[in-house]
Amino acid sequence: MTSKDGQHNIVQSSAIVRAPLMDVVAFMAGAEAEYMQIVMEERKSNVWKVLEHMNEHCFVVHWGMVFPSPLQNRDAVLKCIFQEQVDGTCVLSFASTEHEGASPQGHVVRIKFARLLRFSPVSPTLTRFTATSTFSIGGAVPRFVSDTLTTPAATRSPINTLGYFLKIKETADFDAAGQDARALGQLLVHEIEPVRTKKRPEELEAKLHVFFYRTTVLREVADMHPWFSEMLAEVLRNKTSAPRTTKAKLADFTERDAVITGQAVAMLMLSSSTPDAVVDE
Repeated sequence: MTSKDGQHNIVQSSAIVRAPLMDVVAFMAGAEAEYMQIVMEERKSNVWKVLEHMNEHCFVVHWGMVFPSPLQNRDAVLKCIFQEQVDGTCVLSFASTEHEGASPQGHVVRIKFARLLRFSPVSPTLTRFTATSTFSIGGAVPRFVSDTLTTPAATRSPINTLGYFLKIKETADFDAAGQDARALGQLLVHEIEPVRTKKRPEELEAKLHVFFYRTTVLREVADMHPWFSEMLAEVLRNKTSAPRTTKAKLADFTERDAVITGQAVAMLMLSSSTPDAVVDE
């Protein structure tokens, strides 16, 4: 949900995560900072740095984002406070502050930002959380530019958190026939959609490589069957082609067999009634 108040955007999003309450809180309060640092370094365009752990319930972070030219870059210094409520819910708040470890720079616009994360236990293994954010990116920026650049980023907390717990889940705990498999498939399609239909196959392959590397269950599949990502890449491209077959046994499968098999899926989708029937075929 997105609403507008003057020059501020107010964005709210929520999700149910298949993980215990305190695991989700710990991720959002601490592990997410480390996870975000890895992601930011890979992008080589953003900043996420913990400036100070004031105590076990409070820390300060410096966040920054490179904006496209001719806009100036933005950053924010945020104090993060964790509180446990009497009804069993937990609250994590982020609010703009200042810190000697990240003094304002003349060429960077400082964003005014606040976020409230509320966590509620649904069961011992399920947690619902809601993220509400209000922010103003500052500067003489048209409203539609602010909406385009910042609103999607503010709504990514649920999918980032869902993705994290799906990617670290061990194979023994993975529900391959149920919600975990479905959610992982949806997450994969979401992450590779920007490059799925492009003509440069190396972009899709690079995205898949990163996704496999970060996902425990897929790493194990790739270790056992190195050709699997090649097959999946062809499935995701979803381009119909003249039917070809391979009679190789699974133990003898090569990348060429995987490509042929993956390319067959698009045509099978046209002639089969359900996705399960396509996989069986």
